Amino acid sequence: MNNILTVKNITKRYRNGSGIHNVHFTVNQGEIVGLLGANGAGKTTTIRCCLGLLGPNTGSVTVGELPAGSPEALKSIAFIPDNPNLYPLLTVEEHLYFRAKAFDLKGDIKMLVEAALQEVGLFEFATRMGGELSRGQRQRVILAGAVLQNASLYVLDEPTAGLDPVSIQWLIDWLKVKAQQGAGVLVSTHNLDFLCKVATRVVVLSQGQVIREDMVPTEEEKFQHWQEQIVNLLKGEKKDD
Repeated sequence: MNNILTVKNITKRYRNGSGIHNVHFTVNQGEIVGLLGANGAGKTTTIRCCLGLLGPNTGSVTVGELPAGSPEALKSIAFIPDNPNLYPLLTVEEHLYFRAKAFDLKGDIKMLVEAALQEVGLFEFATRMGGELSRGQRQRVILAGAVLQNASLYVLDEPTAGLDPVSIQWLIDWLKVKAQQGAGVLVSTHNLDFLCKVATRVVVLSQGQVIREDMVPTEEEKFQHWQEQIVNLLKGEKKDD
């Protein structure tokens, strides 16, 4: 499999001494990778480096063959934040037309927007104002924009926050379809139950460092043992904080 995202031994230091140290992992085509850790473990700093919003002091981040933060790399990344905000007085379809213009999309834009809305289950909400949508619906608008963008890498930050169980299951199914279509997915969260259902591989962060990286077991007996190990690891992490 080809690496869509390569995080190579990155260190980012802040003035207060916190940050991340020697973080390393990859995201391949067709793979969903979970970035797991408690609050303050370094997930947000790592994500910002992956998006090119922060430059590491040492190490490198590449998207395909491109340095993170470069214009071409940004075109291939779709970022879904933990609190997706929309312009309250723009309709859902107006948000997507704006996204299409920002990425200079060609062709029948109306048809592309309608197809994206169909894919995320928001076709009936096309004329609904952004300020009238629930958190889960706002998240789907952002995902529809990612569909328009034809992103090869999806980066999600705490995507289950504020979602009901039905919406969480929808998101799990949708991300798996994207991976099957060849996209890479990086999910940053402290929600182990969610990652166990969606991820193929999990990278565990503690105090700014990678302390474990595993494929998620598919056999039930091995999976239960693995999950217990991760839970115990996270409990120990919280005691150290």
